[in-house]
Amino acid sequence: MGADGIFAKALAGGFFGKLAGGVFMAVCLAFGFGPDKWAKFIVTGLPIWVTPVLAQAVFLTLATLTFGSFIWSFLTRYNSVSQQQAAELKSNRRALIAKARDFVSRTVRQNPDDIYFQNQLESDQIFYILRPHLSAHFNQVLMGRVVLYQSRPGATLPQTAWLFIREIERLEKEWNLT
Repeated sequence: MGADGIFAKALAGGFFGKLAGGVFMAVCLAFGFGPDKWAKFIVTGLPIWVTPVLAQAVFLTLATLTFGSFIWSFLTRYNSVSQQQAAELKSNRRALIAKARDFVSRTVRQNPDDIYFQNQLESDQIFYILRPHLSAHFNQVLMGRVVLYQSRPGATLPQTAWLFIREIERLEKEWNLT
């Protein structure tokens, strides 16, 4: 850290230290804590209508406005960052769903066999990204714990592909993408 950095830290520390001290004094005066000399010193030489109570209220208001301006900038910056992160997450999830749909379409076009589809699915990166979000039933189907029967007359999709598309649709609804 150069000399400029040390100077900036010292300047900021001095400013914030004096600010914190001023806020503390204003709060103490507003609540009637501290020596009476503080209030008398503040209003000395001012017109008669300026009382120690009025001075306390003015300084407390100024301290609150100063402190509030620091807090407000922090809160607005935090809120805009969280909104930006939420929008980015939604965009990433939309892209993920689109890639999953493309995977199903491409794989079924190459070979409409159910075993082929399952092998391709389990070897594709999209599956491992979506896996934590897939239902327990679907994962059991893939592990062979649940036996599927071709019960859909006139089906053109492999059963596993059809179930995977249902999972994609469920995730779209769950993630509020539709």
